[in-house]
Amino acid sequence: DGGQITGLYSTKNSLVVLKNRGVYLVKGNPSDGFYAETLSRDTGCISPKSLSELPGMGLTFLGGDGVWLLEGALENTGTVTKLIHLSTPIPDEIEQLNA
Repeated sequence: DGGQITGLYSTKNSLVVLKNRGVYLVKGNPSDGFYAETLSRDTGCISPKSLSELPGMGLTFLGGDGVWLLEGALENTGTVTKLIHLSTPIPDEIEQLNA
């Protein structure tokens, strides 16, 4: 489901699991158990070296159609966790970066 895991990123309250076609949050604790929350089955990370935290904003990564921001998962700020597309897709350029 979603292809291979391309990145893991620990945050203050969850573990972000990035796949080729999926973004998931693993939350919980040892006494109550853990669960996975699906954020996307369409968007994913294609380059593990592209993961970068932007302080006060979230986690950025390179997807198949441009740069994405995972907002709200890194801190307990009350911000809704969501994916935001930060770039306009440039297919030829993205393909060259992946080569």
